[in-house]
Amino acid sequence: YFWNGERGIRTLVEVTPKQHFQCCAFNHSAISPGHPSQVKQITSLEKHISRHPGIMDRADLKFFSTGDRSVFPMPQKPSPAPVKIHTVRIHNRQTGTTHELQVPSDRYILHCVENQGVDLPFSCRNGACTACAVRVKSGDLRQPEAMGLSPELQSMGYALLCVSYAQSDLEVETQDEDEVYVLQFGRNFGRGKVRFGLPLDDD
Repeated sequence: YFWNGERGIRTLVEVTPKQHFQCCAFNHSAISPGHPSQVKQITSLEKHISRHPGIMDRADLKFFSTGDRSVFPMPQKPSPAPVKIHTVRIHNRQTGTTHELQVPSDRYILHCVENQGVDLPFSCRNGACTACAVRVKSGDLRQPEAMGLSPELQSMGYALLCVSYAQSDLEVETQDEDEVYVLQFGRNFGRGKVRFGLPLDDD
């Protein structure tokens, strides 16, 4: 029952002439039992109830506050997913070298590789070209921003290291940018009809 002063007490007596009831006081500012706000409200509540004979013995006074974590528990934030460290083995076809590095699951592979002193091919760094393309030989990665690769090539195991996240230990091999470009767009070369026209004016 929500108490709203003397009027509320009179209404309470009318609707509960014999029943036992609870009167609950609530305060946002009180943070612990015995807080001055709590004492003030309880005292005021007792004062109003005591004006009505026979009601105090069946009234149970309660006080709640936002600081009472047992009554109003704070919402718990979900724990962030733990960051895993994966071993990434990279075969660089352009230089004939192989690198094995440790890469966290929440960082771009290319960025982490560069921070560990390894140079790999790249251009736009935004997943829009095929300069940093690799072929995944084993393992899993995630590349939601790889705009430069068609879904077909991604399903064939191609990936862009600049926007890829390792999801397990990986082994990849760098590719030639033109090779990947031709795989993606070469089937359309020469299919358009060319119409010869007059040469353009010099101006």
